Amino acid sequence: MFTARISNNSTTGNTSAVFSLLQDERTDRVTFFASKDEPTTDFLLGHGIADNLPLVAILAEGRMLGPVKMFVVGDSTNFLMANRMQRAGEIKEVTDEAVRSGKAHFSRTRAPFTAHLSPEAAVEVLSKLETELLTSETVNDYRAMLNRTKAVWK
Repeated sequence: MFTARISNNSTTGNTSAVFSLLQDERTDRVTFFASKDEPTTDFLLGHGIADNLPLVAILAEGRMLGPVKMFVVGDSTNFLMANRMQRAGEIKEVTDEAVRSGKAHFSRTRAPFTAHLSPEAAVEVLSKLETELLTSETVNDYRAMLNRTKAVWK
């Protein structure tokens, strides 16, 4: 098993990374999560500022060389967020592409903060959350979990 964390320094770079994962034939599944919308005891300085909550996290699953299982987690402070119109626009584009891909899922359960964990531990935590297929019928349910700028979702 191979596990990695997306570590771009910008939401634009992270958006591109998620698009690449969604379009890569080696990716079997990409699951989208929304963090808690208020700081909790596991919300650390390394997770950013509370004004950016909720944060977006993803867990991509696929394969590398033959049977080698690959997990990619995106959960860093600046990963993706919808707290401003421009950022929400990125989330809309990513989730629209996710729906088109047919391999995206989401969790209705708010994810705990995992950026302070190792990538392996973050995968373990996120993979335990219940998920369902992200479709044109459910995408707005996920977006509603990132409810700061509802108008952009239209």
